[in-house]
Amino acid sequence: MIDLEERVNRVFNPDLRPLVSEAYRCFVSGSARGAIVPTWTAVCADLIAKAQILHEEGESHAKDLVCRC
Repeated sequence: MIDLEERVNRVFNPDLRPLVSEAYRCFVSGSARGAIVPTWTAVCADLIAKAQILHEEGESHAKDLVCRC
């Protein structure tokens, strides 16, 4: 089984690795509550980035998820 620290290093989006690393550091230091905010932020940012990638690739369902700002 892959340990948690190795999974942090395998995060797909390199822009999100610092957030995930911060969440990991909070968790191993005993601050599980402190790990929640960076984890949730990383999850939301990852979903947004993946929706944008799907939109750029022409996925019709992703077009509704992407902001046209």
